[in-house]
Amino acid sequence: MRAVFITEGTKNIGFGHITRCLAIAQAFEEKKIETFLIINGDESILQLLKKENYKIIDWIKSEGKLFDLIKKDDLVFIDSYLANKNFYKKINKLVKQTIYIDDNNRLSYPKGIIINGNIHAASLPYPKKKDLTYLLGPKYAPIRKEFWDFSFKNINKKVKNILITFGGDDKRNLTPKILSLLQKNYPNINYRVIIGKGFKNKSKIKKLITNKIELVTDPNPEQIRNLMINCDIAISSSGQTTLELLRLRIPTIIIVVADNQENIAKILTKKLLVEYAGNWKEKSLLNKLNKKVKKLINYKVRKIISDSQENIVDGCGPRRIIKFVMNNYLVKELDIRKANIGDLVNVYKLSNEKLIRKNSLNRGRIIFENHVDWFKKFISNKNNFFIVVYFNEILIGQVRFEIKNNSAIISISISKNFQSLGLGQHIMLQSLVKLKEKFIYIKEIIAIVKRNNKISQRFFLNNNFKIKQIKKDIISYTYSYDF
Repeated sequence: MRAVFITEGTKNIGFGHITRCLAIAQAFEEKKIETFLIINGDESILQLLKKENYKIIDWIKSEGKLFDLIKKDDLVFIDSYLANKNFYKKINKLVKQTIYIDDNNRLSYPKGIIINGNIHAASLPYPKKKDLTYLLGPKYAPIRKEFWDFSFKNINKKVKNILITFGGDDKRNLTPKILSLLQKNYPNINYRVIIGKGFKNKSKIKKLITNKIELVTDPNPEQIRNLMINCDIAISSSGQTTLELLRLRIPTIIIVVADNQENIAKILTKKLLVEYAGNWKEKSLLNKLNKKVKKLINYKVRKIISDSQENIVDGCGPRRIIKFVMNNYLVKELDIRKANIGDLVNVYKLSNEKLIRKNSLNRGRIIFENHVDWFKKFISNKNNFFIVVYFNEILIGQVRFEIKNNSAIISISISKNFQSLGLGQHIMLQSLVKLKEKFIYIKEIIAIVKRNNKISQRFFLNNNFKIKQIKKDIISYTYSYDF
């Protein structure tokens, strides 16, 4: 199984599509799921792809080559302004699950999942269809891994550092104009300027260098994050970078550099999350920008903006996306059945995963010879019921029941790469149904959990189990069959 991303990016159109595809790909890779990016791009994007599995082709002109690359794949994401509706329909018919990354309800999408992590997403007139599912708003913001886990820093009383960032290209040639303005009006402030791979105005910017100006060329995501953290004010376009600045709660002045950014800028401004200087086309832009900088010099104003940004973008967007996508896809593909002798080795490997052993009542590593004896006895005992869960012939989970009178003690474990995807509830409910079909007299399910196993405790409580008994080292939970 692999997740494929079809997107585009060049020094002329920018790298925003690639950046957010990479963010979602990182969440898949965290779960040890293979990813593959197919990009309509030029050599300027290579800096972004050093660690990735990718291919650069003009998939608009070479549809046949693209289709050959993905025809055996399960999950395909499309993030594009170039692709037309017919292209989306062809992909949709070719693969099992299609996911579309959208900004402004660009076109009428075929069946699948639509992701829009922008602040204005919920206000767009998306059509209500049975075969379309929407993941809308900044809780699904696809920001890069370097921004997922972050501890907030305090707002400085005095403005010492301003960051200027216009993505990978600065196609509107704003950086030298803004830098010149700020240098003239605020000479005592330090300026850090991000210079992307696609910048065509580097010579103009370099002419402005003083001891107060630091140019940072082609920084990696970690360097970008650190530059943001260490600035007091950021000046940016209203694109993907804005979401990362919101995550870090940086007082920011935004400038619209593309038509599709207008709605985002309006909502961000209305919610008092940023200061909006205007559209790059405006003749008064630099004058308005100067007023916004002067406004943000005030500590109280910056503090209010930073406080208003709290939890708008919480960094969990990519993980939420893959949890939903994987759950939506996997529940249709899982093979949930009664265990047999052929599962012996797979169950042994799963049971010996470190996290499973850590949370088991008996923590020691299982010896294979002992496992063989135990497994054969367990599946042959008429008072036991053993369910195994496979995906693509890989054992990803197991559910065991030990029957005592009208009760059954449950034990459930999911492989580490398939945890936190929301599969546990589905697997358990399906297993309970199968148990009831075979043992119709069962009235109660009992779960026994170690007191330090907080994850399992939350799992059972969230699935309608109630605490039955608390002892020194364990807690037992009960669930009454009502079906």
